[in-house]
Amino acid sequence: MASKYLSDKQEVESCVKNSPHIPEQDESALQEQTDSLALKSQALACSLKIPSYAEFVVNRPPQSVTQRYFTQHYFVGKSPNEDQCVLLHSNGVCAICLSPKHQLITKYAQNIESVDFHSGSTDRAANRVSGKRKRGGQQLQQQSILCAITCSDGERFSIRSCVQGTLLEVNEQLVSNTSLMVSKTVSDGYIALVLPRLQAADKIVAGLLSEDEYMNRLEIQ
Repeated sequence: MASKYLSDKQEVESCVKNSPHIPEQDESALQEQTDSLALKSQALACSLKIPSYAEFVVNRPPQSVTQRYFTQHYFVGKSPNEDQCVLLHSNGVCAICLSPKHQLITKYAQNIESVDFHSGSTDRAANRVSGKRKRGGQQLQQQSILCAITCSDGERFSIRSCVQGTLLEVNEQLVSNTSLMVSKTVSDGYIALVLPRLQAADKIVAGLLSEDEYMNRLEIQ
């Protein structure tokens, strides 16, 4: 701070001495004027507080991983209140989740008893892929069943793929911790990851509703 003050003082003194509009004064008066102007300059600099980058970042509303890297789309089920959410990552991978309006969340949140990843004779949990092209994964259609979820009163729900493509993995954590589907629906509570076929990638969004379209649909209903 002292060096800043001296720098300001020297600059002001130079301006005062070289200005043609200031009459000649004795050294004492010139020094007093220089000190006064330097102090005013310093006070003005201190009053102008520019927020730092760190302060700017801290004050910004935080974004979740889902908000940063995924776009939300919705698959409308055939039965009321059985809609699903498709989180489309920038790399093309889709995370299949429940919609916040699904009955499993709005009605049966406390009564989910089990998650079964068997679809007929096919075990989705046994799915394995290899290599960059993710070969060997089970092939899914839009209506393919990923799992069946049973509630304590016997109500049973089928969760579908929503998109056509290769099954990368199912979320086996749900078998032992069914509450993740409710508490972390669009993050740790995802149902499965699906990689759409390259030639069908542009058709994925076309067959789903955007977040705004889905919310408007709910308001109309």
